[in-house]
Amino acid sequence: MKKRYKAHIEGKGAKYTKSHKPKGIMYVDILEDKSSALKEEYKIKKTLSRLKKMELINKNKEKTEEILKKLDMAEFLQT
Repeated sequence: MKKRYKAHIEGKGAKYTKSHKPKGIMYVDILEDKSSALKEEYKIKKTLSRLKKMELINKNKEKTEEILKKLDMAEFLQT
């Protein structure tokens, strides 16, 4: 995850991140494999309304903080 986030900051990877640098991480979850993670990311980005996304973020705020701390990425948390 650290590698992917760094690529987004550097404008590599997704086309969108070349012109829209991420400001921080708002939501994290641990899934079985990369395929499951990409499917979940697509579902969140494409099918949830902004309101539902904010509810998901707020509901999982503590869990996100814990995961980022375990991954030594707490400095990337966007509050």
